[in-house]
Amino acid sequence: MQGRYIPRLLAQVYLTVENDDNHNNDNDKDDHDISPLHRRPFYFRVPGILVEYIDGFSLTDLGTTPDIPRSKWHGIIQQAADAARYINDAGVINDDCQPRNVMVQRENLQPFHIDLAQCFFSDDLGWKYFGELRYRRDNQGAIGAIMLVKVKRQTGLRLPEIRYSYRNWGRLGAILSRVSMVLMPGLGIGSRRSHALHLGSSQLFAHGDMKEGLDFSI
Repeated sequence: MQGRYIPRLLAQVYLTVENDDNHNNDNDKDDHDISPLHRRPFYFRVPGILVEYIDGFSLTDLGTTPDIPRSKWHGIIQQAADAARYINDAGVINDDCQPRNVMVQRENLQPFHIDLAQCFFSDDLGWKYFGELRYRRDNQGAIGAIMLVKVKRQTGLRLPEIRYSYRNWGRLGAILSRVSMVLMPGLGIGSRRSHALHLGSSQLFAHGDMKEGLDFSI
């Protein structure tokens, strides 16, 4: 996934800040009289991640970005919709899948999905409900259908329809559940211990150029 449909994750970081707002005002107070949140010095950490920088533009601005040939627009949108499908195939549904959350790399016009903060996982939902939710959220249509409308409004150009592909997750989950009962009795297909039987892992960032020892599982 990394470097192809989503940016590469490089490291997990923390921003550490010292809060001295109350340090000078409480010199005459004993530390026991100061609440734990205001004892000096008070440190707190803001967690974050470092990801690959994508030099480009937001997909939502495709129709107004200069120097991008119109002949390339449909292909870019199709690739972005396909990337949403591959992310779904990995067992992840993005609950905030929108064109504004896709960056198009200027050098090769490759789209990357950049915001995966609000997601559902097949491991948590089970195969049947995951398939139902996938149809309802429709990550592919949230990219393809919306972008066709945006481009038409921005430029008046009517692009060809986007192709979509949906896997029957309910039927697939039932098949794999039967396989799991034969090979590994007691392990349900929705269990986190049954990753070996999953066609797609919900760990998008399980492989790639990550700094050793850092956990990027989502």
